[in-house]
Amino acid sequence: MKAGVLRDEEILWENSVPTKKGSASEFYGALALLVEEARALFPVSTVGFGFPALVDQSLHRLLRLPNLPALTDTDYLAPIKSFLPLPFIVDNDANLAAFGEYSLSSKKGGTFLLLTLGSGVGTGLVIGGNLFLGNRGFIEGGHIVVEPEGKICPCGSRGCLETETTIRPLKETYSSLTKAPSPEPAEIGERARKGEEAALQCFRRFGYYLGLGLTTFQNLLNPDTIVLGGGLSHLADLFLPTALATLRERSYTYPHSLPEIRTGTLLNRAGFVGAALYAAHKHG
Repeated sequence: MKAGVLRDEEILWENSVPTKKGSASEFYGALALLVEEARALFPVSTVGFGFPALVDQSLHRLLRLPNLPALTDTDYLAPIKSFLPLPFIVDNDANLAAFGEYSLSSKKGGTFLLLTLGSGVGTGLVIGGNLFLGNRGFIEGGHIVVEPEGKICPCGSRGCLETETTIRPLKETYSSLTKAPSPEPAEIGERARKGEEAALQCFRRFGYYLGLGLTTFQNLLNPDTIVLGGGLSHLADLFLPTALATLRERSYTYPHSLPEIRTGTLLNRAGFVGAALYAAHKHG
């Protein structure tokens, strides 16, 4: 759980604490302490909260949180109002991360898509400077299907982009190829950079499926910019070449139109930066 205080676009303070997953009361208790710490140090005027969830803003409920099951299908308005007497916004964490990356990018306007690659795949879409939320704010690009008969996804479907382009499948592929327990992604990356074939194969597979996902986004949205964020983005030099080759091979728009594709600049700060900036945008 990360928090930060911004003045305009400058980060004045940041902190993180372990996420309390046991119960809703434990979670909101830890969240309240973070907010109180920030308010004791700075004259906070608005607050933004990002959850890895389907956020139903009309009913003020968190609907699906595979990583925080204690909060699934629960009200968020009353718990937050119990400790915060300030204007605030609540949204999906990837939506807010996209707004943060967009707000601090040098290229404004157009269509801007963020993919966060880590324990899951999050997506956020900014069009013309505004978050695109669709019908109810449920933009979940990590669950487009890239392998119809593929692995079972935590969401209950099969073959989602998330089943092939996250930490778990990267480690599973490495373990399958080497017949040994897998190290963490950073170590697999180091081995790939030293030329180990099993590690290189892992990233080629990862890049292939990411490229299929990028092809769908390109054909559907024709975005100006796609930014890759999240905990695996620092390994992009290992999987992006295959992803781009797949995109060029599969995209209907190539060679006439392809987006700029790059890694993000905010890294693990994108969530709280975007939450703060979007709260100021809505309530400033």
